[in-house]
Amino acid sequence: TQFASGSEKLNDGLTWREAVRRLNELGIQEFRLEPGNQLGEFYFACEFTPHRDARVTRRFEAEANEPLLAVQSVLRQIDEWLTRR
Repeated sequence: TQFASGSEKLNDGLTWREAVRRLNELGIQEFRLEPGNQLGEFYFACEFTPHRDARVTRRFEAEANEPLLAVQSVLRQIDEWLTRR
């Protein structure tokens, strides 16, 4: 598929390979990307457990008109959540 190449980029330069690397750095090995509720939308979801508190697991999800935008939105949500903790 087009996603497997890792070469599809967003305007800010995020590729699939970079997105997966960032998810893995956060300890996220499993995630879901599937069609969204609206035609042409993509749904991305994952569960995140901070390294310093294994008792906490939080689900993050986003929908967007491009798969990488949904992933980027989730990564931003995680970063914001970690900042607030």
